[in-house]
This record gives sequence, C-alpha cells and structure tokens, in this order.
Amino acid sequence: MIRCYIFSILLYGCESWTMNLAMEKRIEAFEMYLYRRILKISWMQKITNVEVLNRMQKEKELLQTIKERKIQYLGHILRGEKYALLQLIFQGNIEGKRSRGRPRKMWMDDIMGWTGLTSSIYTNKNECTDIYFYVCVEGVSLMFSQNGKR
Repeated sequence: MIRCYIFSILLYGCESWTMNLAMEKRIEAFEMYLYRRILKISWMQKITNVEVLNRMQKEKELLQTIKERKIQYLGHILRGEKYALLQLIFQGNIEGKRSRGRPRKMWMDDIMGWTGLTSSIYTNKNECTDIYFYVCVEGVSLMFSQNGKR
C-alpha cells in the first residue's frame, strides 16, 4: 500500500536528483515517519527506529530504491542513441570561468560516491567513457556488496 500510493509519488523524477547528506537524512526521516504513522506510534513514545522497523518487518528501502533508479537511468543514457546530447554533457566540460565558491555537487558525484569510484581514476576523455560504462555494469554490484544486500 505504502509503495503504491506514497513511494510512487515521492520517487517521481528521483533519477535526476542530486543527493546531499541533508536530503538523504530527510528522506530516511520521512520513511520512518510513515512507518510510525502506520503503527500509530506517537513521537512522544520512546521507541527506536530499529524497533519500528522490526515491528514493520522491513528494512529501510527508500534510499536504496533511489540509488538503483539513478544507476539504471545512467545505463539508459549511456546505451541509448537518443541520449547523445546527455552523453556529451557527461563527458564534456563547460568552457569559461566558473563562479566563486565551492563547486556544486554534480549528479555523477552521487553515483561515484555510492560505488566507491573516484573521478581521479580517469585521466582523459577516452578513459572517461569506460569509467561510466564500468559504473553501470559494476556499480550496482559494488553498491549492494557495500550495503550487504542481495
């Protein structure tokens, strides 16, 4: 029920999100809020999240679903001919000066962080393409082996 009515609405377009730590915490908190509402547990009761998950007989699944969808979307982009523009954007750099301050987190940074790969692995654009394909093929298995799932 929860996956049908709530998760489907929440996850709409999640493939394009750039995740940061605060957003991940908010998503996990929302998932726990839903489980507590289903079990009719008040926020005033001293029941841990682990106990709530045990009562629901579930594990946290929302963030894992987002990660899987992003990696699947990357696979579609790299394999599809109609995504030629997106492929160029992934492999290219923007000309000119960037603005002051900290560089913004990019979409690919999430996938690189989840799979344990770093951008320093590749040195030129030919190797860059190989890395992206490696992330799609091996990324899911690396991600699951780190989380101990599947």
